[in-house]
Amino acid sequence: MRENISYIRIILLSIFFIYSTSAQVFNIDDYQDFLSQHQNMSTEDLLSMHPAGNFLDNISTNYEDALYFDSIDIKYNLTEFEKSLISKHGFVVSERLNKISFGQAILEIFNNDLPVFVSTDAILHALHISYDRILQDMEIGLLEPKLIDLLNGLRNSMPQLHNRYSSIPEMMTMLRDVDVYLTVPLILMQQTTSPYYTENTDLVNDVLSWIEAEEADTNTLFSSNCRSYDWSQFKPRGHYVYDPNDPNAQNQEPYFKTMMWFGRIELYLTKSVSDSMVCPAQTFEDVQRQAIDAMLIDELYDLAAVEPLHQEIDNVIKFFVGESDNVTLENLDYLKQAVSLDSASQLLDSLKMVEFQDTLSNQAFAYQLILSQILYSDPMNPDSIVPASAFLMFGQRFVIDSYVTGSVVFDRITYMGNKICRLFPSTLDVLFSLGNSASAQLLIDELNEYHYSSNLAALRYLIDHYNPAFWGSSIYNYWLNSLRKLNPLEDRNDLPQFMQTAAFWQQKMNPQLASCTELRHDNLLYAKQSYTGGTICSYPYS
Repeated sequence: MRENISYIRIILLSIFFIYSTSAQVFNIDDYQDFLSQHQNMSTEDLLSMHPAGNFLDNISTNYEDALYFDSIDIKYNLTEFEKSLISKHGFVVSERLNKISFGQAILEIFNNDLPVFVSTDAILHALHISYDRILQDMEIGLLEPKLIDLLNGLRNSMPQLHNRYSSIPEMMTMLRDVDVYLTVPLILMQQTTSPYYTENTDLVNDVLSWIEAEEADTNTLFSSNCRSYDWSQFKPRGHYVYDPNDPNAQNQEPYFKTMMWFGRIELYLTKSVSDSMVCPAQTFEDVQRQAIDAMLIDELYDLAAVEPLHQEIDNVIKFFVGESDNVTLENLDYLKQAVSLDSASQLLDSLKMVEFQDTLSNQAFAYQLILSQILYSDPMNPDSIVPASAFLMFGQRFVIDSYVTGSVVFDRITYMGNKICRLFPSTLDVLFSLGNSASAQLLIDELNEYHYSSNLAALRYLIDHYNPAFWGSSIYNYWLNSLRKLNPLEDRNDLPQFMQTAAFWQQKMNPQLASCTELRHDNLLYAKQSYTGGTICSYPYS
């Protein structure tokens, strides 16, 4: 089967890397067999593979016998419909009585002298508030000042890098690239600076205007041919939005934009597998230029002796969120040793560049598992999009829920040899992949329309095989794993009757989904966002 061969090879290499670093026992051959045996699955096949089990529909409870029911009824004036739901399911969730916060609801219960049930919703929301504030304190107190020190150290070593390579005319373009790469974030961090090479002034101002515009655009940045950039990602969100009317607020918008620069502006080491639509494909020379840029940055780290600063910043983000989904400085150092690369200028030799790329292509760290850029795919082309192997200084992190959402949309769905155009994932896809088999019941219409049961089955297989080492590798993974504990138990017979109802476990999806949303919201700067592949119009019968 020809379709998606290169993409599947990349996935298998990357999966091997993930499991080998987490001491997981995982058999790649078994996974390949699973994929080959479960192509073109139907919705019924998936539901049969992961049955939801049986739930009670109606427990017919006598709510009037419940302690304090009369007090609750008096205070909240329960409607007959609400009472009927209590009778049927043993509980009710009333939108009529909703509050703007858990704090307001608990305070009202306290003031009315009523009994309180502390739900998982409330506990998970408290986790979100605490985590977000701890992360913000860590950024303000540690990451921001260290990032400024790191950038100034790199910038101050530019003269040494210039002296090392200025006698080689072919290296001047790349030296100017590195200058732009460092000057833009220094200005974003509101540091007083100007480009080392004055001829870069116009380009730096252009880049700053693109960031300010917060729109998707095509630009020639670090390459002769243009690339599509999503500058809308630079719009501050979450706790990074500065409120000038808050006397206690600290302006984190500069830090947000700077880390977004280092998290999303890729330096290609190989070109992507995608179809050209608005920009020509990156040429060998374009990629060669960017690879030299990356190696110059690596050398600049050595000249500035700032790698410990970089590691400290990276380790904090790794502890909170996880590993970068890209080639890192450590990976570049490995490649330098592997191909005996003593200086960045050696990559001016095309044969050396090919050797570099060949060596890179055999490393699991070369490949991005999550598509997070604007790339296009022709529906008539059987090959799937493969993002470029790229270096980023503080690349955004691989998170399993983003991997799920990126794996159930165009152009990752192939059914009966055809690419299926599903543009948007569902949060229920994440719940199912995390082990909530009952959530598939709510996906039946989409599964029937978009034929992605095989995708969900493969994702579930992978996630089911993660061991405690993976789930304990970051706070992000700890959090996700805690949500898995809210999945319906296989054996529900020993639970109270109301916890055996379908209504109860459907209600439990709400805290799972809400907490997933809060988790992504808190980590929107660091967690890599999945993109749907862009489609190219085709007219097969014209």
